[in-house]
Amino acid sequence: RVLDRRSDRLLLDVKDLGAPRGLVLGADGEVVVADAAGGRLLRVAAGGSQALATGLAEPVALAWERPGVVLVAEAAAGRILRVVLADGARSTVVEGLRRPNALATLPDGRIVVVEQATGEVLAIDPRS
Repeated sequence: RVLDRRSDRLLLDVKDLGAPRGLVLGADGEVVVADAAGGRLLRVAAGGSQALATGLAEPVALAWERPGVVLVAEAAAGRILRVVLADGARSTVVEGLRRPNALATLPDGRIVVVEQATGEVLAIDPRS
């Protein structure tokens, strides 16, 4: 459920989320949620949700790489994926991580990742 804290008005009620973890908000108001238990990315809106990618290994964190393309931290697989939201196409950006559970992108293109298993914060250049 998404509530407006000022008015306590219900803005969004999505009932089919198993274990929502990460989310990103688009400039156009788009909301994309990582459902860790369901292994999927969902676009959520007032009318419900739409699966954008399925079969993911415990997606827990999201970050925009660029409009329409999101980076996904898969905790169980120890990797960061790039997912094109228009068609669900995915590619591996980084692998060999130890339970990544948070990520962000920097203006220079690097990805900052928190590894839960090691307690480390890594800055990774996906071009190298």
